[in-house]
Amino acid sequence: MKFENRYYADYTVIREYTKHVFCKTTRIMGMILMIVSMCGFGLSLFAGYTVSESVLFICCFLGGLMIYCYYFLVLRAMTKQSDNLHGGTLPEMIIKFGDRIELNEGNVQMEFDYKQIIKVHNLPNLYALMIDKNQSIIVAKGGFVKGTKEEFEKFIREKIK
Repeated sequence: MKFENRYYADYTVIREYTKHVFCKTTRIMGMILMIVSMCGFGLSLFAGYTVSESVLFICCFLGGLMIYCYYFLVLRAMTKQSDNLHGGTLPEMIIKFGDRIELNEGNVQMEFDYKQIIKVHNLPNLYALMIDKNQSIIVAKGGFVKGTKEEFEKFIREKIK
């Protein structure tokens, strides 16, 4: 075993993953819709339309805001799912990197091959090793009990080439 990572998947871990990985595209689309609708609203007022005639742009802006904030709902659902899975307690996540990746989360145990990793997201406090579009192995940068995050970053890049 070359690396071992331990952490508790609390609200901050789930929030960072949800915001920067799971709902990233949704948040970008919401931001684009808000910017386009603000520009359209400004141009319509500049062209002489009244605010009541430009209500479509206001509705589009609010829709974009709702899309942008969608990740709060996803975050709540993921937190609730984690609570239901583990009976309201936070089990320690133990991830071991050797010939294979071994993940232990409470009473859930899984193994993965390095060739299953399709992408690595380097977040401020986490690494998200994407197994497929909706499944990932989350590794806390501050959770290494064997090895360091710098060594791990080199190691994982070499393994997924």
